[in-house]
Amino acid sequence: MPQARPPPKVALPSRLRAVIEASRLDRLIAYLSPTRGAQRLAARRMIETLAYEGARISRREQGWVPGIGTSANAEIASARTLIRDRARDLRRNNVYAAKAVATLVSNRIGTGILAAADGSNKRLNDRINASWERWIERCDIHGKTDLYGLESLAEASRVESGECFVRLIRLDDIDDDDVPLRLQVLEPDYLDTMRNERIESGSEIREGIEYRGGVAVAYWLFPTHPGDNAPILPTSVRSVRVPASEILHYYRVARPGQLTGVTELAPVIRRLHDLDAYADAELMRKRIAACSVGAVTTPAGLPASSLAPTTIGSDGRREEQMAPGMYHYFKPGEAVEFFDPKPSEGYSEFFGVELHAIAAGMGIPYELLTGDLSEVTYTSHRGGLVQFRAAVESDQWQLVIPQLCRPIWDRFVRDSLMSPSLGSVPAKFTPPRFGLLDPAKEIPAMIQAIQAGLRSWGDTIRREGDDPAKVLDEIEAERKEFERRGITLTSIPPPPPEPAEADDDDENEAAEAEAEDAAA
Repeated sequence: MPQARPPPKVALPSRLRAVIEASRLDRLIAYLSPTRGAQRLAARRMIETLAYEGARISRREQGWVPGIGTSANAEIASARTLIRDRARDLRRNNVYAAKAVATLVSNRIGTGILAAADGSNKRLNDRINASWERWIERCDIHGKTDLYGLESLAEASRVESGECFVRLIRLDDIDDDDVPLRLQVLEPDYLDTMRNERIESGSEIREGIEYRGGVAVAYWLFPTHPGDNAPILPTSVRSVRVPASEILHYYRVARPGQLTGVTELAPVIRRLHDLDAYADAELMRKRIAACSVGAVTTPAGLPASSLAPTTIGSDGRREEQMAPGMYHYFKPGEAVEFFDPKPSEGYSEFFGVELHAIAAGMGIPYELLTGDLSEVTYTSHRGGLVQFRAAVESDQWQLVIPQLCRPIWDRFVRDSLMSPSLGSVPAKFTPPRFGLLDPAKEIPAMIQAIQAGLRSWGDTIRREGDDPAKVLDEIEAERKEFERRGITLTSIPPPPPEPAEADDDDENEAAEAEAEDAAA
C-alpha cells in the first residue's frame, strides 16, 4: 500500500507566523485557508493599531464596559429610577449638589424670563400685554407663586430629575378679566413608564408616552404622585390618558431620538457621594484626634490604681476622666500610653481637585460652586464668567424659551378672550440680566457701543433684563413728574426753549430785502 504523502508546506508571511504561534485556532485556520488566516491576522493588527487611542483594546481598558450600540432610550430606561433617586438624595443632603442646582437655576431663570407681544398692531400688543401682566400673577393652579416662580420650579426639577411636565389646565369658572388657563408643574414620577403597548388605532405607547407617526399625541399620567405616603384609592394607581396638547414635556435632548431626560448631576453623582464620604471620614478622624485616649499598663497584668475618678461604661469597662493640672504617681512597673492618630496629609489639595472636577462636570465655575474667591483675580473671574454666561444664554434660547416660555405664551394667546379674532401673536422674550462686574468700565463701554451704532439702545436694555417699551414709558413719566415739580437733575438736561415767533412786519421786511438783493 503506497504511503500517504504529507501535505505541501505553505510559505507563510512573518506576521501570520506570529499569530499561528499564539493561537491553535489561528494555526488551524491558516493551515486550511492561508487567505482566511491572513485576513484574521490583519483584523488583529487593526485592533492593536487603531488610529483612535480610545478604541484600542489592551490591558489598560480592562474593566471598561461601555454600552455597545445602545440607544439613548435604552440607556436611560435601565438607569432612570436609581439615578434620579440618587440625584435627589444628593440635592437634599450634599451642600455642593444643592449649590450647583441653585446656581444653575438662578442664572438660567433668575427673577424670570419676561415676555411681551411683538406683533405689528401696537394697540393689540398693548391689550395683550395688559392681560398677560394680570394673568402671570394668577397662573399657578395652587396659587402659591407666579409664572416666574413656576419657571424656577420647572428648571430645578429638570436639573435634578432630568425632566418635568407642565400641565396646561383650562378653567370654566373665571372672572371676566381673566384667562381660563392655569399651570401645574409635575415631577417625572407621574409618568407611567411601565406602560408599553401597541394600540389598534396604530399608535404606540413607549414608557408612558403615546406616539403616532413618531409624534407624541398623549401622555399616560398617574392622578397622584406614586410616592405619596397618603392612603391610595384603588383607582389612583391607574394611569390616565392626557392629550399632548395639555402637556409640556420639558427635558434636554442630548442625543437624536431621545424621548426622556437625564439629571444634570449624572456625570458627578459618584464623585459627589465619594467626596462626601471622604469628608465624613476626615471629620471623624479629627474628632478622635481631639480626644485623649490612653491605656494603663501594669506588670504581669495586675490591676492598677485609677488615675482619676472612674465610671463604668456600657460595655462594662472602667473609664477614667482626666482633668487639667492633675498628677498621678505610678507604682513600679506601671505606665500610661496615649494614642495619637496620624494626621491626614493633602486633604485640602485633594478636596480642591475633586471640587474642580465637580464644577467642570456641572458646567459651573469653581468659585460659584464653592464660594471660594481667595485665589481669584478680576481677570480670571471675568474670563470664567464670560464662558459660563455664554453657556447660560445658550440654554435660555435653545432650551428654556423654546420648550417652556414660548408654548405657554402661545397657549395664553389662544385661550385669552381675544383669541378667536387674533390668531397667533409673536412674543419677544427677555432673559434676566447678568450682574455687572465693574460698572465703572462696563457702562461707558455700553454707551460707546450705542453711539457707534454697534448695538441698539433697545438691545442693550434687553440684555439688562428690562423691556425697552416699559423703560421708555417710565422715563417719560419721570421727566413729566420732574418738570411738574420743578426738579432738575444733572443727568437729565432741561428741554430746549421753543423758538420765538417772528412778527408779520418783520417777516415782510425780510422778504422784501431778499427780493431786492435778488434783483440787484
